[in-house]
Amino acid sequence: ALVTINGELVGINTAIASPTGGSVGVGFAIPSNMARAAMQSLLKTGRVVRGFLGASTQDVTPLLGKVFRLPDVKGAIVTDVQAKGSAERAGLKRGDVVVRFDGRDVMDSGHLRNLVAASTIGSKHRLDLMRDSKQYQADLVVQEAPRERAKKSQSTSASAATAHPLAGVVFDDVTAPLARQMDLPVTSGVVVTDIEEGSLAESSGLQPGDVVLELNRQPILNFATFQRLADPMKPSDLALLLVNRQGNALYIPIQNE
Repeated sequence: ALVTINGELVGINTAIASPTGGSVGVGFAIPSNMARAAMQSLLKTGRVVRGFLGASTQDVTPLLGKVFRLPDVKGAIVTDVQAKGSAERAGLKRGDVVVRFDGRDVMDSGHLRNLVAASTIGSKHRLDLMRDSKQYQADLVVQEAPRERAKKSQSTSASAATAHPLAGVVFDDVTAPLARQMDLPVTSGVVVTDIEEGSLAESSGLQPGDVVLELNRQPILNFATFQRLADPMKPSDLALLLVNRQGNALYIPIQNE
């Protein structure tokens, strides 16, 4: 823990700068107010619940400030809006610059993200925007951040003989922002976003960034289709995946021995 000389908690230590493997005297910590919000959410709901903007944003640079004709080099530029998300419902558009959140100046995209994340789900907030050099206001109703949709399977700590063949893998729908973020060759389908080291899927050759085209010779259009096919599978079943990896298609068989 990071504390003051008076013993007051101000942060939760998370990492150190270590170019050589040893400490160089530089550390990083989560601010205590952010940790407190996570703690209260865990006590109340059993999980960390965060507000979600439903949009991709980036910082305002001096050059971008001139391009967007902004009075100050601060704010968060909306670069993409997710369908049915908080931002879209509030009327935000690509190219909008969020400059204030409930009257508070938005310094950058990270500041906006933290303000939204700390907001109560369902709460309403006033956004001040710059759109085409004109001032606008929008009412944002905060939605919950989407939860990781990991497979509904047994824990990967279970023995290989009793684990779902896709245990330890996190899949998600491919969206345009996710495709850009992960540099995917497609903009739809289902992608592997995370995979546990040592899992059966990893040892079989599945990798983060693989886009699933088929499961057991059945086409996969979205996560709902994938889940419908994958959930009934038994530990001994074969999961034959056809994936797109950086533009190349390949089959990956996954099965407990």
